Amino acid sequence: MVVSDAPTPVGGFAAFGEELNSVLKYPKGAKEKGIQGTVFVEFIVQPDGKLSDFKIVKPLDDDCDHAALLAVSKLKKWNPGSHEGKPVAVRNVLPIKFKLD
Repeated sequence: MVVSDAPTPVGGFAAFGEELNSVLKYPKGAKEKGIQGTVFVEFIVQPDGKLSDFKIVKPLDDDCDHAALLAVSKLKKWNPGSHEGKPVAVRNVLPIKFKLD
């Protein structure tokens, strides 16, 4: 669906990045195995801004996939997307990168 205005994180994308980093935990097993890469998580921003319907659309590793889903499910409401001035549900895909130092 094409929307007039895409949903955005409350406080902007910089604040969103900080929020995500605060709830995302690198799985111990994935660290020990040296697993790095990106998990793509799909979710819907509802008309009231709540996030729902989380699912992995491109997996990496079971532990990383679980950690990514858990982190995204803890995120705060977003500013909803709208179409012709009315709030609508909008599907989003978020890449979550796991990178060892």
